[in-house]
Amino acid sequence: MEKIEPTQGLKITPINGLELKKISIPILSSKVPAGFPSPAESFLDDPINLHDFLFKNPSSTYCFWVEGASMIEAGILDGDLVICDYSLEPHNGDIVVGVIDGEFTLKQIHVSSGKLYLKPRNEKFKPIEITENMNFKIHGIITNTIHTFRK
Repeated sequence: MEKIEPTQGLKITPINGLELKKISIPILSSKVPAGFPSPAESFLDDPINLHDFLFKNPSSTYCFWVEGASMIEAGILDGDLVICDYSLEPHNGDIVVGVIDGEFTLKQIHVSSGKLYLKPRNEKFKPIEITENMNFKIHGIITNTIHTFRK
C-alpha cells in the first residue's frame, strides 16, 4: 500500500492552513443515557477543547464530506464530515480514504488470505479486491466522524 500526499489531485483545505480558533466548550461530567431518563447533575466538568479532541495531528489532518451509503453500518452517513489523518499507518480494520486508479473511496481495510480488500459497511455493496494491476494508494485513516442532524 502506498500513501498519497494530501495535495495530489485533491481540492481540500488543510487544517493547519486555516486560522482556527480554539474554543473550549462546557461538558457535563456525567454521561447521557440513551435509554431511560436519569437525573442531570447540577455541575459541569472541565471544558473540552474540540480542536484538540478532534485533531490530534493538525498538520496532517484533513476533513472530507461523505457522499453515498457504502459505510452506513459503520455509522458513517451521506453528508457526514469525516476527519482523516494521513500520518497514521493503516491497519486491518481501519476505515480509510483510498484512491483507486484516481478515484477516491471511503472503505474499511480488510486483509484475508494474503489479499487486500476495501470493504464497504453496507451489505448492498461488494468488497473491492485490490490487485497488482490497480493503482492504489491510502490517503489517510479516518479518526472521527461528525454527524449533522439539523441543517
